[in-house]
Amino acid sequence: MSTLLKRGLAYFIVPTALVLLILPLNTHRTEQMDKNFVFLAINETLVAEVISEPDSLPPVDESSDEAMQALNKQLEDMQKLFSEEATITNPYGYPVLAAEDLAPYPALGEAVEDMVRMIALQKQTRSRVKRLAHVSIETWKTLTISVSGNSGAANFQYGNRIFKGHIKATPVLVDVEVKNLRLISKATGGVFLLLGLLAVRGLYKPPSGGIQIGKRSGMIMWDVITIGIGVVFIWGLLDSLLAKYFQTAVQFGDVQMATFMGVFWLVIAIPVIAVFTTATGLQSVLITRQGVSVSGLFGQKALNWSAVEDIHLAEFYSARRVSGIFAPRKLAKVLEVSGGSTTLRIMEPPYASTKKEILDTLSAHAPDELKDSMAELSGPWLSVW
Repeated sequence: MSTLLKRGLAYFIVPTALVLLILPLNTHRTEQMDKNFVFLAINETLVAEVISEPDSLPPVDESSDEAMQALNKQLEDMQKLFSEEATITNPYGYPVLAAEDLAPYPALGEAVEDMVRMIALQKQTRSRVKRLAHVSIETWKTLTISVSGNSGAANFQYGNRIFKGHIKATPVLVDVEVKNLRLISKATGGVFLLLGLLAVRGLYKPPSGGIQIGKRSGMIMWDVITIGIGVVFIWGLLDSLLAKYFQTAVQFGDVQMATFMGVFWLVIAIPVIAVFTTATGLQSVLITRQGVSVSGLFGQKALNWSAVEDIHLAEFYSARRVSGIFAPRKLAKVLEVSGGSTTLRIMEPPYASTKKEILDTLSAHAPDELKDSMAELSGPWLSVW
């Protein structure tokens, strides 16, 4: 029973350690707080440029010179519209900035040029206030101190546009790390990993005597697969628990489903799989000229050949429906050796070689009257399904 308990603990502890140490778990919560941003607007256009409407191409009866002059006029208007050069100085005494003045501040320069292009395409003389999320407060303060000596609000001319900017605090949602939660998670994962290695130790010691049903490699493979599946369930459970008790951001959309699946894995899946795997790994069958003996998780039973009445195959199915049709699914096969009120049940080994070894040994020692019925078991017993 200690082996069963250790395997059950390993199925819980090892996946938990892997999730805490390797997989991403959110250790931050989303909170609303005031944050300073730079706001910028174009308040005025000193020269109202208007693009002449390109209604159509010049008439065919116009000379080529006249057509070229019309096209050149449209190009000049377009260049003037997007020009970054100031053709007139503002009467307010605001500093005039050029592209090279904004070169040390690429994020701010790009935002200014985007605003100029936008109102030019919309044929507007001013723009709404725009929050510059990618422009840092430090960048804005450095610029405004250099041009006006003021680290807060500032007006300046760029091209023929008058810009007005200021710093304002607005409520935003930000990720705030829960204090020490990540450190505690990693430390807990390390402790769980150590406990998991201790739980796994000694699980694969072969039983003494007879044919071992669950070979060492097969049991290791089953445990690795079970732990791998358990990682997904434990991941969802831990994610939902952190969200519930620390209000962290969730990674699994449906918190209730993740919690349900995690509890299902802990309460139902782990005990059932642990019992089945441990029973397979600990069971051994000893077949001699005197009889058959089966030992395992729940003790030992034996039958002399003189008491054996029948050797047959029992199959277990789960009830299910597919497209409205009852289609049971085979779960396991068990080789039963019965006599009187005693029945020895030999679990299906993971490897076909072990199945064949059991069948061959039974055939070599069984009485002649049982060999005919055993010959019929070869196909079903050795088949995969």
